[in-house]
Amino acid sequence: MAAIFVPPLPFTVAASSPAPLVGSVANLNIDIPGMVWRGSNASSIIVDLGASAVAYDTVAVIGTNLAANDTVRIRTGTGNDGTSGGYAGTALPAWSGSKSPASSADCIYRLGSTRTERYLRIDFTSSNASGYVQAVRLVIGKAITTMGVDFDAEQGFVDRAVISTGAGYTSIDEYDVLISWKFSTGWISEASWRNDWFPMLQSVGQRRGILFIPDDGTPANWQSDAIFGRFTQSVSGKSEFYNAWRVESTITSIAP
Repeated sequence: MAAIFVPPLPFTVAASSPAPLVGSVANLNIDIPGMVWRGSNASSIIVDLGASAVAYDTVAVIGTNLAANDTVRIRTGTGNDGTSGGYAGTALPAWSGSKSPASSADCIYRLGSTRTERYLRIDFTSSNASGYVQAVRLVIGKAITTMGVDFDAEQGFVDRAVISTGAGYTSIDEYDVLISWKFSTGWISEASWRNDWFPMLQSVGQRRGILFIPDDGTPANWQSDAIFGRFTQSVSGKSEFYNAWRVESTITSIAP
C-alpha cells in the first residue's frame, strides 16, 4: 500500500474531435470546477505537453459524468496525432467500485512506466443518456509515492452551506459538500524530499490542485478515497531521523 501525490503538468490543446459541445479542452488545464469541457458520447482529445520532454506515469480525468462501464483509451505519441511511437493503451472501464450519488466520477490510470512523449490522446466512448461526456480537470503527471499514510488519517466532509439564523427563521444557501483528508506520511528519503517534494510543494503551494490517492492498491475505493484538491493549510516537512522526512497537511477537494 502506497500513497500517491500527482501534481499536474501544464498542457495546450492540440486537437478535439468532434468540436466541444461546451467549453474548451483548455478548461481541463485549470483548477476551476465551473470551467468544464463537454464533448459528445464518442469524443477524442489530444493535448500537447510541450517541446521540452517531461516525465509522467499517471493520467486522471477528474469530475466526469462517465458511468463505470463507459470506456477511456489513453495513447501517447511523438507526433501530433497522439498515437505514434508511444504508449498504446487499450479501451479500459472508466472506473471501478462504487461511488456516492453526490459525487462525480474520477477516471484514474497508472501507465505502468514513465512516459516522455510530447502528445497524449484520450478517446471516450459513452452510452450516457444525456448524450455528452463532461470533465472538470485533466491531470497528467509523475506520481510522488510514499510508503502510505499514517493510521490516524482523517477523512472529512466540508459543508460549505451558508446558514443564517434570526428571530423565527433559518435561511440555508446550499453548496456541494467537499471531501478532505487530514494526513501525515513519513519515511521520505533525503533524495525524494529534495528532488520531488521540495519542488512540488514550492510549485503548488495552497493555490494549485494536486491528485491525492491515499492507497494505490485498491482502485475500487478510489471513487470515495482519491481526491483532486488543494492543500488547505501551510505544508511543512519535518526531518525526523536520518534520511527520513515527514509531511503533515490537509487536502480538500475542489469539487465533489
